[in-house]
Amino acid sequence: MTPVLEAHRLTKRFGRTQALAGLDLVAEPGRVVALLGPNGAGKTTFVRAVATLLRPDSGSLQVAGIDALRHQPRGPRGRSGCALHRCQGGVIGVMNRRAGAV
Repeated sequence: MTPVLEAHRLTKRFGRTQALAGLDLVAEPGRVVALLGPNGAGKTTFVRAVATLLRPDSGSLQVAGIDALRHQPRGPRGRSGCALHRCQGGVIGVMNRRAGAV
């Protein structure tokens, strides 16, 4: 079965700040994945990349089998079911049931 989300060696810099440093992650259908880490660890940067709101500097990213870097923004955004929600602590991403997560 095709993973809902696949990231390999994903990197992103903002000036001198390394937001993502070679992130590898595979989310299988029907699984819940939590991104945990301290402030500045790259959680929001990764969710924004999955939602095709920013482009990683290098690596590969597939959402529901679609190359999210090549087909930005239409293909992956509609299939990921990813929604960004603002809350008191910042921005969190939620993948809906259609994407295979809860």
